Amino acid sequence: MIKIKSSCFCAFLLLNLLLLSGCATTSTQQNDSLHAAKIEKNKPSAKKKKQLPPALIQVIQSPDRLRVVLYSDVCFQSNGRLTMECSKQLLGAMKTMKQYGDGAIQVVGYTDDIYDPQTANELSQRQADAVVAFLWSHGIGSRRLQATGFGSHDPIASNRSVKASAANRRVEITLVK
Repeated sequence: MIKIKSSCFCAFLLLNLLLLSGCATTSTQQNDSLHAAKIEKNKPSAKKKKQLPPALIQVIQSPDRLRVVLYSDVCFQSNGRLTMECSKQLLGAMKTMKQYGDGAIQVVGYTDDIYDPQTANELSQRQADAVVAFLWSHGIGSRRLQATGFGSHDPIASNRSVKASAANRRVEITLVK
């Protein structure tokens, strides 16, 4: 009886050793594959594509109107100033804005519904004022510019999800021909 138990135990140990050696081989093969993929990824390519920054603003043109939308989450720093990248993109949009003539420019700030109404109005007004200051400092006359903070009024998406709520946090610049 003891011989049967010891031979079963030996078979059990042998089987476990084989399984463990198979796992080690598989793990080594996977590590080699990962290492090769890292080398390929870090290898300099002959053709390097210049990567453009993601669009932080949206320009919407129609025959009689131009809307430029700046999304607050990516365009404004915590101190209320425009980010450097958003400023660069807004400068590019200003070229299109100049094609729409010398009419009035309305800058309206919006928030989502997480703030109390007074805080939302103040925040949206500060962001609209920051955009007006930027436009004015880049050559658009102050008589043409008007800033208004609408707070959480006039949402363009529901506030039920994080992504939709982010769309409501914006500043819109509107020019009419």
